[in-house]
Amino acid sequence: MRKAGETPGNGKRHLKAGGCADERDAQCCYSLSTRWPITELCQIVQVSRSVYYDWRQRPVNTERLQWRIRVRELYNQSRGVISSRTLSHLLTNEGRSIGRWKARRLMQECGLQSRQAGAHRYRSAGDVLLKKNRTLF
Repeated sequence: MRKAGETPGNGKRHLKAGGCADERDAQCCYSLSTRWPITELCQIVQVSRSVYYDWRQRPVNTERLQWRIRVRELYNQSRGVISSRTLSHLLTNEGRSIGRWKARRLMQECGLQSRQAGAHRYRSAGDVLLKKNRTLF
């Protein structure tokens, strides 16, 4: 019987096309491959070598890279306040059909996180008049 959180089979994970965490593990192995052997890195990260090499052979998804570039542009234009829902609405209005979950995933892949806008400071007319009167003296 398997324990909770235990992987089936030999205990190694397999990379899926949309598996963000697994792809990060494979990228980590790739970046560290100049210092350590791939076999040891794959054992540490618990990714099978054959799947790692398969990941390296995959073609780069240029469409997804273009999505990421546009997401970063919109994020910077909004000064970091844009959410995945707003992002999906803006991209849909541009003619690119995208759901909020895909927008969320793209933001995660880019390392972007929505920030809450700062609170506005509302002043009453009396406060402004008092400040003007104080400057006269």
